[in-house]
Amino acid sequence: RNTRPRPTRHQRPESPPMRRDPRTHRPNRPVTRRPRPNNYLRRRPTRSNYGTRRYHNPYRYTRRTYTRYIHLPYVYRVNHARRFTPRDYYISLRSTFSRFIYINWIFYPSTLTNGYHFIDGYPYYVYNGYRHRYSWDDTCNYQLVDTYTHRVVESYYYNTCVNSYNSCAQVRDRMNYSAFDNRYFCAETFRDEYYDYSTPTYDYNDYDDYDDYDDYDYNDSADNCYDYDYNTGVCYDNF
Repeated sequence: RNTRPRPTRHQRPESPPMRRDPRTHRPNRPVTRRPRPNNYLRRRPTRSNYGTRRYHNPYRYTRRTYTRYIHLPYVYRVNHARRFTPRDYYISLRSTFSRFIYINWIFYPSTLTNGYHFIDGYPYYVYNGYRHRYSWDDTCNYQLVDTYTHRVVESYYYNTCVNSYNSCAQVRDRMNYSAFDNRYFCAETFRDEYYDYSTPTYDYNDYDDYDDYDDYDYNDSADNCYDYDYNTGVCYDNF
């Protein structure tokens, strides 16, 4: 005899989890999420550390005790066969090393010492555990960024990688010395000069040109915000 209980006629199928509206505390529409792609590994800073030295955490980031550093440009021109535009360089990393993409910038880890290095047929300048393109022929868009807030202090667009990085690094070293901390960094951005940095940092729709991916199937106040607190109704994407 089959001893399994039979479903009653009033029994309903299991419904998806319900999201509560923080203002009314009443059930709202069900939340349905698509699974994230396996290569979607962008790192996110801890919002409670905003405005402090603990806010900066790209892939393989190591906090170092500050010691004064003065950037010394490499003056010898080096020819190289490999060539990248800013967009090509970003796409090549995005498809193979997605962890190296941190918010609006590229952080390529390196275990080499600070200074100029020729790696895999391409020139780089290594600083504090990351390597930066350092080509006389290719164009790089470097930015000086505050690690405490991710605010862009200054941009160096449409220049060779050598000149762009040298200009940024010299200002970076002066400002770090004034703050007596490794607060400012130079990193290459894949954004153009017209990008609005007030846009929520972790809005998936912001990456549609590259990923063609949306996080939510529905469209409401939280649709354009990834780090949304339903209890307070605050979007922390900009923090």
